[in-house]
Amino acid sequence: IVVDVITGRTGVEEAMQKWLTKHNIPYNEFYAVDHSKASLNYDKYIDDKPGLADELQSKTDTTQYAIKQPYNTNLRSHNSAKLMDTVNEAVGEILSET
Repeated sequence: IVVDVITGRTGVEEAMQKWLTKHNIPYNEFYAVDHSKASLNYDKYIDDKPGLADELQSKTDTTQYAIKQPYNTNLRSHNSAKLMDTVNEAVGEILSET
């Protein structure tokens, strides 16, 4: 499995990369984007953004593993989204599907 880290938060890239290294989280590429992640060509997204799943619905075989947060409690599972309690749970789900 190849993991790319993509953030919509710009200006904090260096700090985020240091955090990933400190916590021994391996990744292939690191990107900071100022547009919707749905426009990228990935089949699995681990993300807490409430609207991402709706944006992904038009893409086939694409899933958001949505991490529950206080600001996305109204997010519901549907064909493009699976609700997860933690990132580890999302990773485990993805690994079990491969």
